[in-house]
Amino acid sequence: MFMCDRSNSLFPMTKLCPILLLCVMALCSCSSNEVSAHDAPKVALERALDSLFAHSYGTYIDAVDYAGVPFERELMTDILQQHVEGIEHEKGSIMDCRADSVLFQNDSAATVYYKLTYSTGVSEMHSQKMNMVNGDWKIRIRD
Repeated sequence: MFMCDRSNSLFPMTKLCPILLLCVMALCSCSSNEVSAHDAPKVALERALDSLFAHSYGTYIDAVDYAGVPFERELMTDILQQHVEGIEHEKGSIMDCRADSVLFQNDSAATVYYKLTYSTGVSEMHSQKMNMVNGDWKIRIRD
């Protein structure tokens, strides 16, 4: 009678399964981090506003398209700080910033419609014009 050692035949399969599982997980994680071209202005605005209301003014300043207008970074930081403090004093702190939709004027200009929710529970709808600058979406402050 011929005896087959099944434990040896399954050994390669038990090593292959974890490797395949890791490959599938890596592919899934890579694809979920990509932002579609349609959502890119919304994501850029949410990141910028999140940094502004987290008092990370330098990050916000880097997310703005100043259209070549010279400015002093320190002065801009002071202005932004006073602006945010005024909003927080008047309406409460920002609890949520959610971009709802985007309207493209062309490939390098868009308007993002977003909602701010304050700690008081009040929500407000706003819009922000955005420009594509060197491949990145930036907040447009000048027309």
